[in-house]
Amino acid sequence: MLARPGFGPRGGEPWREDGQAGRRRPVTVPPDIPAHSRRQACCFDATGLLRRLDDPAQVFSRRARAGDCCSGCRQMSGIMVPARRRVTLRGPGGRPLPGPAMVWIEIGDFELLAHAHDRDRYPMRLMANN
Repeated sequence: MLARPGFGPRGGEPWREDGQAGRRRPVTVPPDIPAHSRRQACCFDATGLLRRLDDPAQVFSRRARAGDCCSGCRQMSGIMVPARRRVTLRGPGGRPLPGPAMVWIEIGDFELLAHAHDRDRYPMRLMANN
């Protein structure tokens, strides 16, 4: 989805954390995409898998910053998906704190479905089955 026109800057800076290395890419989400924050940063490992998503945790506080750690990547409905997501506040240096978890998501399975009203704008749309 990030390759779609309208997403903010490309590229990014090197990222290294907990033995993983890759790139941290700032993203500006276009207004036609539902998102809780327009400005985010995606951390991808060397294989291109999403490992962390950083964004303001404005639902908790104007000053809070969250780290959404992604793990357990596996193929579902033909694409690689992080099956586990754990959101904690970020501490000094921007690294996620060990806890407490503000959000914990475990995805067992999902299916991509085409919707007639979205087909022209988005060929597929994610629908969770949990």
